[in-house]
Amino acid sequence: MASAHQAGLSIAQGEYAIHADPDDWVELNWIEILLKHSLKEKVDIVICDYYREYQMDSTIVSENQPH
Repeated sequence: MASAHQAGLSIAQGEYAIHADPDDWVELNWIEILLKHSLKEKVDIVICDYYREYQMDSTIVSENQPH
């Protein structure tokens, strides 16, 4: 999978790139929220929290806490 992401980035044209796997689920306005945050904070990269799903269990992984 990493080689596919690298290949995509090497031919990408544009100002921004996202990283999402085919099995990821995202909110409809996910990119808008991340872009607004990036512009407001004047940062080059934005990382968000995510849920780790295991059969009947779900755990949130926060980027503000060590994991």
